[in-house]
Amino acid sequence: MFHSMAPCFLMALPDTIILLAAHEEGNAMGFVLNRRTQLSFHELIQDLSIEASIPDRRVLWGGPISKNSGFIIYEHEPSKPLDEGLTISESISISPSKWLLERSAAGEMPGNFDLLLGYIGFKPGQLEEELSKGRYVHMPFFPEIALNVPISERFQKAFESLGHTSMSFMNVQGGAQA
Repeated sequence: MFHSMAPCFLMALPDTIILLAAHEEGNAMGFVLNRRTQLSFHELIQDLSIEASIPDRRVLWGGPISKNSGFIIYEHEPSKPLDEGLTISESISISPSKWLLERSAAGEMPGNFDLLLGYIGFKPGQLEEELSKGRYVHMPFFPEIALNVPISERFQKAFESLGHTSMSFMNVQGGAQA
């Protein structure tokens, strides 16, 4: 019987944190939360004729699929997402909405946000196979890590939330794992 794992974090050693945002019997979708692109937020929105009134920041690389598509991961009031998209938790959602991008640029979001370009997709059975081979460490989703921890610290903070460090988990092909 199928059981969805979303939302959760998938930790790819040595240092990648992925938010598994959707997991259905036929596929799964995730977003890398700690990889910056070379593109700045202001550069991207300028290309879309959107003006910014917030300080510039780096855009994140969400994954290799549709890497020219933007997704806003953002905080909102409990159970009140601002637009259509994926509800991750009571107060965090992800949306490809241009309206949300405009609100973000204007500084009109109710909480923190990041702009992600692209996503990670898994075909049927791929995620389960990769988990069984130890390619990811599966852990609970911690909302505070997704947007309230500096990007460079998210991977380590997720492990620390379980009382471990990333060094506690070693992916050694054909050998014992600590």
